[in-house]
Amino acid sequence: MPGAQEQREHFNVRGRRSDLAAWAVLWIPRAIASATRRLLVRLTRSATQRAEAEAELAAARTASSDAAVAVLDRHLARATTLEVHRLVVEARTFAGRRPATAGQEDLWAKLARHAARVRADRDTSSPAGQGSSPSAPRYTATVTLDASRRRRIEAELRDAQRDVAVMVLRDGIAVPAGFEA
Repeated sequence: MPGAQEQREHFNVRGRRSDLAAWAVLWIPRAIASATRRLLVRLTRSATQRAEAEAELAAARTASSDAAVAVLDRHLARATTLEVHRLVVEARTFAGRRPATAGQEDLWAKLARHAARVRADRDTSSPAGQGSSPSAPRYTATVTLDASRRRRIEAELRDAQRDVAVMVLRDGIAVPAGFEA
């Protein structure tokens, strides 16, 4: 009867063989799936870029060129993402000291104030369309809101804002890689 050490070695050898066999068998489907994914990315890249350009053009025509460039501002997006993350951490840290709904009402106001500070601190000496081509056509806003329409839209979105604030404060947000402070 073989000893315990021999049984362990026999088991380890069989385990390595089965791992090698599984790798060999699964290598082909994995390689096919990887090649298919790369091919699909390569084939759809131009359509994706064209769709992004059309969406940016539609945004510029609707809200103005300056507004479209402001929305696409990566610096502002990074700054607001980090600020939302900080606000979530702050709300969780001081959750026991204030009611659960306290942070929900002022989350968007705090975020708007932070975005305004980031925009004000940013170098404004460069033209507004710094991310766009100088030869790109400039558009004025097609859709404008008067005060009553703006209030109606804000009232319609109030419940959704509250729900999103609750989810953000409860679940937090995932900070993309490279967004660390």
